[in-house]
Amino acid sequence: MKLNSAATASQEPGVINTMKVLLIGNNPIELGKLYDGLKSLKHQFHLETSFTSDDALTKISNTAPNCIVIDDNIGNSTIKSIIKNIQLLGKEAASITLLKTKNVEGVTSGIQEFLLKDSLTPEHLYKALQNASRFHKTQQYLKIKYYQGKKRLKRVFI
Repeated sequence: MKLNSAATASQEPGVINTMKVLLIGNNPIELGKLYDGLKSLKHQFHLETSFTSDDALTKISNTAPNCIVIDDNIGNSTIKSIIKNIQLLGKEAASITLLKTKNVEGVTSGIQEFLLKDSLTPEHLYKALQNASRFHKTQQYLKIKYYQGKKRLKRVFI
């Protein structure tokens, strides 16, 4: 499924004009609701859906989404596998948001945002995707600065 909304996204600093979002889950009804909810907003989206981890990794490689939304119903082992494979693909540019059924401990590594399904609205999801994207960009910036500083420090002592 693909969609390009005709509406123009706001020009706030740090906001992506066309947000590429990959929805991953095993329930077509829930993903359909998310898809329709994002489609109803007045922002530009390029939406993709995936129901298997292999299909998700193929779409991540081909479309390079800005944001990935994963439904926790696919299971913790599948979520961990997807996140690990995203990192192996070198696709660190995508922020990952996990939709949770219950507020319990689970997968946390590699995820920028957590949302409970019970209180989810399209506007809330859009804001969460923006926040996750900003948070992820900040993480990447700090990682780069850390390694640059580490490299400079080595030059001083060598």
